[in-house]
Amino acid sequence: MTRQEKTDLFNTILAEHCNLIYKVCRGYASDDDHLKDLYQEVLANVWEGLESFTNRCRLSTWLYRVAINSCITDFRRSGRHSTGRVSIDDIGRELPYIPDDRMHKIKLMYRLISALDRADRALVMMWLDGQSYEEISEVTGISRNNVASRLHRLRQRLAAANPEKTNTHL
Repeated sequence: MTRQEKTDLFNTILAEHCNLIYKVCRGYASDDDHLKDLYQEVLANVWEGLESFTNRCRLSTWLYRVAINSCITDFRRSGRHSTGRVSIDDIGRELPYIPDDRMHKIKLMYRLISALDRADRALVMMWLDGQSYEEISEVTGISRNNVASRLHRLRQRLAAANPEKTNTHL
């Protein structure tokens, strides 16, 4: 891969997949400064790893793997033990206009997801982003059947934890 090809691919990633990277980093960040640091760390790791990307999987699958591994490495290295909670007020600022009743359900869903452990949170986030069980399996290194079982149990746990017992369609 030439330097120009690498630069072009990196720019494509920034243009088309920055939200994916941001979302993963958000799930592991302890605060806004840490979020910015994680985002930069992931981008540096993406740049360094671009030449190893072989098109054997979708680019988004590879990016998930790089982002999650970078965040987990940072978490272990830094010894940061955030609560893993996302400010519910911050969620509304990151989304386009959504009617109040729907926004309430989205905030509730994020609150429930933020209470999960880091591994389960990653599974749910990838599933909500439309990743297939096979893609999630490839990113996480667990079998497709295990992904399906864990997601099924997680959806049940999230539904049971919903204090409003409304239909949140997780």
